Amino acid sequence: MQTWAKRGLQTALVTGGMLMLGTGIASADETVDPDSPAGPLDANVSVPVQIEDNAVGTPFGQANLPGVDTEISTKPVTDAVNKVAGPVKEKASEAAAPASEAAAPVSDRVTAPVQEQTDRVTDAASEAKGTAQQAVQQTGPEPVAKQDAKQAPSPDDVTPPSVDPTDDPFMGNKIDGNLALPIQITGNAVGILGDAEVESDHEQSYEHNSDVSTDGASGGLAGNVVALDWALPVQISGNAGALGGSAQSSGSASQSAATTGDVETDGTNGALAGNIVSPQFATPVQLSGNALAWFLGSSQTDFDASSEADSGGFLATDGEYGGATGNVVGAPVALPVRVANNAATWGGDADAVGSSEVAANSGDTSPGMHDIDSYIQTTGQNGFLAGQIAQPQIASMASVTGTAAAWIGNAATGGSAYSDEDRQAGATSSDAVMTAGGASNTNGNEAAGSGNIADAPIALPVEVFGVGGTWIGNAHSSDHVNSTEAVAGGDTLTPGNESVLSSNTVAPALASTAEVFGVGGSWIGNASGDAESDKLVQSGGYNGTLADEASGSGNLVQVPLAAPVEVFGVGGSWIGQGIASAEESKEVVAGGGGNTEDDYGFVNANLVQVPGSVPVQVFGVGGSWIGQGIGEGTTDTVSEAGGDVNANGDKGTGAGNVGVVPVSLPTQVHGVGGSWIGNGVGTSSNLTDSIAGGDATASGEEGASRATSSRRRPVPRRPCSASVAPGSARATARASTTSSPRPAATPTPWVTAARSPATSWARRPCRSRRSSATRRASWVSPAVRAPT
Repeated sequence: MQTWAKRGLQTALVTGGMLMLGTGIASADETVDPDSPAGPLDANVSVPVQIEDNAVGTPFGQANLPGVDTEISTKPVTDAVNKVAGPVKEKASEAAAPASEAAAPVSDRVTAPVQEQTDRVTDAASEAKGTAQQAVQQTGPEPVAKQDAKQAPSPDDVTPPSVDPTDDPFMGNKIDGNLALPIQITGNAVGILGDAEVESDHEQSYEHNSDVSTDGASGGLAGNVVALDWALPVQISGNAGALGGSAQSSGSASQSAATTGDVETDGTNGALAGNIVSPQFATPVQLSGNALAWFLGSSQTDFDASSEADSGGFLATDGEYGGATGNVVGAPVALPVRVANNAATWGGDADAVGSSEVAANSGDTSPGMHDIDSYIQTTGQNGFLAGQIAQPQIASMASVTGTAAAWIGNAATGGSAYSDEDRQAGATSSDAVMTAGGASNTNGNEAAGSGNIADAPIALPVEVFGVGGTWIGNAHSSDHVNSTEAVAGGDTLTPGNESVLSSNTVAPALASTAEVFGVGGSWIGNASGDAESDKLVQSGGYNGTLADEASGSGNLVQVPLAAPVEVFGVGGSWIGQGIASAEESKEVVAGGGGNTEDDYGFVNANLVQVPGSVPVQVFGVGGSWIGQGIGEGTTDTVSEAGGDVNANGDKGTGAGNVGVVPVSLPTQVHGVGGSWIGNGVGTSSNLTDSIAGGDATASGEEGASRATSSRRRPVPRRPCSASVAPGSARATARASTTSSPRPAATPTPWVTAARSPATSWARRPCRSRRSSATRRASWVSPAVRAPT
């Protein structure tokens, strides 16, 4: 019994020491980061609220509303949830640490004397036992019972069952969600049977970064991440509304929100591991600088507003040597919603001047393959259904700015809003920048069904600005200046040598605009619209693949579409006067070139491109019915889809084929005037380049089924414009096919792709083409006047 007691006591002491040591290690290794909780779930919603300088005018005077500056957050709740959801071992260690530390001194004082006496007794007993055994051995052989006892296993030789606790029972799987919803309500004035006037200048900003880093390497159903980041700032500032009174607002408001965070994981040698799904939204909402006047009301605003949203980060993983590993779905969306510096009235007077700026960025980049800044990085090398990429990327906007609307009243924006000359020089302006995603790369070498890419970028701003419209009244919008840039996606790269059904790319890309600006229309009244615009809209980029000694790999399908749709410089009237003037400079670019390389392949390195450039424009049109309608429009537009393509399938079967179906069809109505009992004048100046595709080359030397040497031009190099003014636009659709050994100077996908998608490389060919005198076609239509 003494021996058992000694052994048990020693075990308890050693166990206690191990517990204390384990607690110390956990504390030393712990990373204190509030944005990276120990548990698998991190969900945060923050609503900062700023309410300042708002007033209501009443018959009894102006009532200044109270201010609020606070933040509503779910963090106290989510922190508790994260703590409960943390790993069991971590919680057990934390709970055991205080008890172990408190018990250590007591156990030392109690057990030390007992242990000393026990050691003396057991040592003496051991000596006596040894002397007796020697005496028995000298007198004769051991008894049979003693021999059996020696052969029987001792309790000390039997290992009891045990359970090793895991560091993370959730296997590194993570769900991360962050929503930032800042609300800014400042500088608003409302006059109801009274007067209200406010002047306000305020700023509001919020930032939250939540990087996600985990690991599912060599695991099953491990290291997967679902990460949502959403920046949604809402600004309602500098508005003036009046009913039977007056309201005036002036000043500025600035707001920004950021919910950023990179995602990194690993699924190497795993199964259903290291996958990422990450929607990232940047959607600022701006309702600022508007003047609204109801019956017998007068409202005026002179306000400058800015809103910014930034969301997400780059996505990186690895699916090498795995099954269903390292796959990524990235969905960045940059989409501002804006209603700013407008004037509207019913039975009153409304005037608005000022400026509006919005910016939305979704996603980020880091150096990837060949040090190219990339939004998504992964690999499926030596894997099965690994390293796939799906990435819808959207850069869009819904915006109404600098617009005047009157129904039995007066409304004005811009230079016509105030009579003082100083303010007229300022006019109204609207600026917007949207960026979503970027370049992506993966790898399908020596893999099956891996390294494939589905890339679907969309760049589509929707805008109305510089428009005046009235029904029995006056509505004038003048001197509105607009600038917009929308960029979605970028280049894609994927090698797939010695693979099966890998490293294929499908890349539809849409670059478009939908806009109405510089329009004046009246029905029994007087209306005018005056605006100028500068735009860059770019979607997608270059796509490159490799697939040497592979089967069904390295194929590429590109479907880029450039389709700006717009109405501007149109004046119309029915018993009244409508005058409009508009000028624009625009580049709309969808997709880019493509290259695929393959030697000794089967159904490899084939390329299909269907580029479409279809600008639809109505401008420089004036019309009236018993009145006067004058429209003047000037455009300098480039609409381009696709680019040069090359496929190399030397020494292969069914490899290195190219099919290009370019469509370039500008559709325009401009320089038209017409009137019935009145004046109708339409004047236009048009310079439009519509370009689809580029040069196409293919090589299938020494192949069983190789590309032919025929040269095709599906659409000859001649105008194919449907335009009221013949010769005003030039359309080019190019496709040529040659079969020859690959020249030494032919660029590989990596050389071509070294051009950054976010830079202006995709636009340089447009400018070089436009500089050529043979591509310039400008025409100013004569005024067309109907008999009075």
